[in-house]
Amino acid sequence: MKLYPPFAILLAFVFQITTSSNAYSEDPAEPPAVGIARRTPWTTSRITGSPYPPPAYQIEQVFEKLKFDKPVEMIAAPAGDRLLVVELDGKIFSFVNSADVATSDLFIDLAAEIEGMTRAYGLAFHPDFAVNRYCYICYVTKPDAPDCTFVSRFQVTDTDPPRCDPSSETVLLRWKSGGHNGGSLQFGPDGCLYISTGDGSGPFPADIHDSGQDINDLLASILRIDVDHASADMPYSIPKDNPFVGLADARGEVWAYGMRNPWRMCFDRPTGDLWVGDVGWEMWEMIYRVERGGNYGWSITEGRQSVHPQRRRGPTPILPPTVEHSHTESRSITGGYVYRGDRLPDLKGAYIYGDYVTGKIWSFHWDGQHASQPQELVDTPLAIICFGVDNAGELYVVDYAGTIHRLVPNPSAGATSDFPTKLSDTGLFASPADHQTAPGVIPYSINAEPWADHATAERFVALPGTSQLGVHTTNNPQIGD
Repeated sequence: MKLYPPFAILLAFVFQITTSSNAYSEDPAEPPAVGIARRTPWTTSRITGSPYPPPAYQIEQVFEKLKFDKPVEMIAAPAGDRLLVVELDGKIFSFVNSADVATSDLFIDLAAEIEGMTRAYGLAFHPDFAVNRYCYICYVTKPDAPDCTFVSRFQVTDTDPPRCDPSSETVLLRWKSGGHNGGSLQFGPDGCLYISTGDGSGPFPADIHDSGQDINDLLASILRIDVDHASADMPYSIPKDNPFVGLADARGEVWAYGMRNPWRMCFDRPTGDLWVGDVGWEMWEMIYRVERGGNYGWSITEGRQSVHPQRRRGPTPILPPTVEHSHTESRSITGGYVYRGDRLPDLKGAYIYGDYVTGKIWSFHWDGQHASQPQELVDTPLAIICFGVDNAGELYVVDYAGTIHRLVPNPSAGATSDFPTKLSDTGLFASPADHQTAPGVIPYSINAEPWADHATAERFVALPGTSQLGVHTTNNPQIGD
């Protein structure tokens, strides 16, 4: 029997033996006994390594003396050599970009300074920071409430370390909070501030406010505003070339729409391309190269998958994802960056992104018209909540558990594996010819048998020794409050 590669390293093994039968019993059989009185250790396992070839890259921790509490964003300060980390509960820290840095410095504690602050999501510095010392922060006060997601401008002290002055806050923009808030902030090459917003819904049901295709509100969109010129009634202005300016009842701030929870976005500075990772619903995770006026389908579609085709559509055609991953390999996408550093020359110009649930990191290249086939760079144990880049363009991977990592070439890339290629080589059988399983290989049954054209099945599970499977859960801010 040939052993085909499973989805992960085969520490636990499940298999079934089928036989054909056309016989039916008039009387139902007695229900089988449930459970086992005493577990026998499985001691004959010969499963080692992985069925997959070693990846081209691996991860290593950097800034090993630092740890953060539920980080959600990492950016570089525009002046000097500091990096900043935003924590979900409202603290923002800065630290010197040095391998042996031992301490981080408080930039601001939003929860201590802003009454009712519950979540922080995004941070950006003004392109002319050296002159005006402005930064912009996205945060939430009351969950699931009108006008309780904020984008505010603050001033930063000219000190070492720098501090954000809470008394300088000017609220620029507010929209409904709850569930998916988005909250990524990026200044574009045009000097405008781009803001991602979620659909304001939780995981289920889908798009409860029917906001995905509605450009009359600020939800489920990428917004674009001019923060350098106030208007008569707002501390910002709407650029005249925004796509829906002048359209009846439309919010002129909307640049693109139809997103569920755009989680982390970036500009590729040499090309001006805007890349966004959009957290999917039941089947797909999406990466978009965002266009002016683009409609990305939610909740008519989830990527290319139909969700609510009967719902009203926005004013522009639905565009497909640039890249999409099914839920067989990705469960909660995290947008990344186009790599422009020098440390990893083979990845120069590649868009690098990851997944919060699976820990996988991928890359692809964009030629101006098409994306190359995504390549899996490494499968990590991290809950990848965001990526960061420093002023040299070097990439960092942030684990929601609080540590920071980077990609490094894998010296074992291309090596062969000792993983068994036949069931008879695994140690699962005492007698492969007789299909007699080894001691410690446990039979089990399922409540609803699938149709198998009159075949019957026996199922077994095996874990080395007396080890057990466990369930690890974390509060994923990408999924919703």
